[in-house]
Amino acid sequence: AAPGPKGPAFCVSGRVRRGQSGGGAAGAKAVVRSAAGAETTAPCAQDGSWFAPGLAPGEYTVRIDGAKPAADPAERKVTIAAAHVTDVDFACADRTPPTVDLSKVAAKHGRRLAAEAAVTDDDAVREVVWLLDGTEIGRSRAAPWRIDANVELNARGKHRLEATATDASGNASAPVAREVEFITDREGPKITLKGHASGSMMKKKTTITVACADDLPVAEVRYELDGKPFGAPRNAAPWDVEIDPAALAEGAHVLVVVARDQDGNPDRAELRFKTKK
Repeated sequence: AAPGPKGPAFCVSGRVRRGQSGGGAAGAKAVVRSAAGAETTAPCAQDGSWFAPGLAPGEYTVRIDGAKPAADPAERKVTIAAAHVTDVDFACADRTPPTVDLSKVAAKHGRRLAAEAAVTDDDAVREVVWLLDGTEIGRSRAAPWRIDANVELNARGKHRLEATATDASGNASAPVAREVEFITDREGPKITLKGHASGSMMKKKTTITVACADDLPVAEVRYELDGKPFGAPRNAAPWDVEIDPAALAEGAHVLVVVARDQDGNPDRAELRFKTKK
């Protein structure tokens, strides 16, 4: 304890925890009130910890202001004798369920149903339960909150996909639904390449714009240049690719773009060009 003008000074410290995940309550503050009514304020750090220094021996009441939801217990009594007082902790019960968004789930699917939910919560999400036409088809227990189910035997046509999220405190969201359609698709994505006239001389670094159109979501795009892999495969747009002719040998070259949809149906497109040193 550091000596003060009226004797030794001590500190009181603790932490505010939110929900079952133990996350902090940044933005709240601890108020330490002496028996005489004097108050010392200590802001909570990002992890919810707080520290109130410069306190003389005596009886104190500690409360947490600004916590959402309110801290439990409402206040705690502590006694400073001849040592610092630690572990004066509070909990903020989480009573708010997660929010689920299925707006980015594709409208059409083939042999497989691949979907991802956007889930947010002020504590921590424990799991997402997926239903198809009222029957459970899977559970996601870690982000990203995805489902990949074989629906090859399901009837072609429209179906109801639902997702319900539960957080670490046991709060469950209301089911969020999206209509999806199962179709039969045996064709790969249609690929369009723009940015350079096929067969012409490429004189400078050029971006080839790659567009892929398909009834199903495009799952992967791969690139080859002169028969060898060119860059890494991609699983999400944009699909554009950049070519630097200065890095290539003089002569004729071929860029091949291969795209596969969610069911694995492939298609390809090529762009021929020349370079000169």
